[in-house]
Amino acid sequence: LAVEASASVASRRRATADEARGSAPGAAFKGGGGGGVYLIHDAEEAGADARYLQSRLRDGLGCAVHLNPVTRSELGHCCLFSPATAAVLRTTCGGSEQWPAASAAADAEGSADTAASLEEAASAARDSTTEALETALKTVKRADAVVVLQTRSVLLQPWLLCELFEACRGGVPLVTVHLRGGGYDHEHAKRCLAQLPTELEAQRPGALAALRELLEPRSLTVDELQRCVSSVLLR
Repeated sequence: LAVEASASVASRRRATADEARGSAPGAAFKGGGGGGVYLIHDAEEAGADARYLQSRLRDGLGCAVHLNPVTRSELGHCCLFSPATAAVLRTTCGGSEQWPAASAAADAEGSADTAASLEEAASAARDSTTEALETALKTVKRADAVVVLQTRSVLLQPWLLCELFEACRGGVPLVTVHLRGGGYDHEHAKRCLAQLPTELEAQRPGALAALRELLEPRSLTVDELQRCVSSVLLR
């Protein structure tokens, strides 16, 4: 698969899919699979590319093309808050970047009301995230193909790893699109997946705990994700 993706709003760059897993998506679409394409990407690193590619694939293939929800909130890497909730928490916490730190700061100041409000907001955000993830995973499972935009942090995002896991578990064909200038390195990706817990903690503190929290309701583990995704994405 060769596609053109946008590097930014101001400039376009060429991107090529350097490997495809399973059958070619076009055949499935022609045959009426009905699930369309699901496009996995890091919203900060490839948001413009994903929207441009979504438009091109939709026009070219005549099928639905779904983008994964934006999951990296204003609170940084925790991935457990929606952007709207994150903004509220950030304002309330005075710019703190992580829920545990914000909670500790509130307790230190003796503000029981603030801590309770934050706990309630965090609980609601987690429930909302769980529901949103389940919806996304159902869409992934029904897809005729999943396209992964390869950028520096795509394998370091808990939500995106869960989506990749679902695609691999369900045997959904994967198409990888290497964005030139996106910072993706194949050797680094191999190391990352080979030592996923260590790499997550080293490069994105808190991401491992977030990933476990996303997997736990489905009785899945990080080890299972690591083995499954590696066996498909790196073969």
